[in-house]
Amino acid sequence: MPTWLLKNVCEYIAPIIASMCNASIVQNRFPANQKSAIVRQLRKKSNLNPTDLNSFRPISNLSFVSKLLERTIDS
Repeated sequence: MPTWLLKNVCEYIAPIIASMCNASIVQNRFPANQKSAIVRQLRKKSNLNPTDLNSFRPISNLSFVSKLLERTIDS
C-alpha cells in the first residue's frame, strides 16, 4: 500500500489494525496470513554473473501490518 494512501485512510484503518494487534496479543498467536512474504532475488553486485545463483541474495518483503504487529509485540 502506498504511503500517501495509508495516510489518507489512517483514521479508518487504525482501529482495525489496533484490534488485530490486540487480538493477536490476547490469543498469543501471530496470524498465519501475516507470515507470508514476497521473496525477490537481488544481485549482490552489478558486475557479477547473472546466470550464477551465488550472485544473488534473497530479499523478503513483509506486509506492513506484519511489521506493525512485530513492533508492537517487541516493545
